Amino acid sequence: MDTRTIELAAGQTLALALRRGDTLQLARGRLQVWAPAAELAGTQHRPSQHWDEGQALFADDSGTWQAQALTAATLLLQRPLPAWRRWWPARPALAGSRLARCATSSCSTPASSS
Repeated sequence: MDTRTIELAAGQTLALALRRGDTLQLARGRLQVWAPAAELAGTQHRPSQHWDEGQALFADDSGTWQAQALTAATLLLQRPLPAWRRWWPARPALAGSRLARCATSSCSTPASSS
């Protein structure tokens, strides 16, 4: 699982594209959350709900969820790793490669000499 922390100030809004299998949890604060729009009897509906600390959503389908922080809030987004990341180990960086240098020092490109 890959976990991201999202901080929202009171009144701040967020649109978040969730994928199937994602989990969104409210760790702190209060939110008003709008589900993706759904068509019912030829009319677009966009249900909303208030979330309190500790509430979570397991996305069983993809869609864009929107939220507005009623108080300062902290969200945790947990996203499953892609299959290739779960099964294949990460390749080690070659000793002289730029990636290996970036792991131990700054990644700025060297200045060209004239």
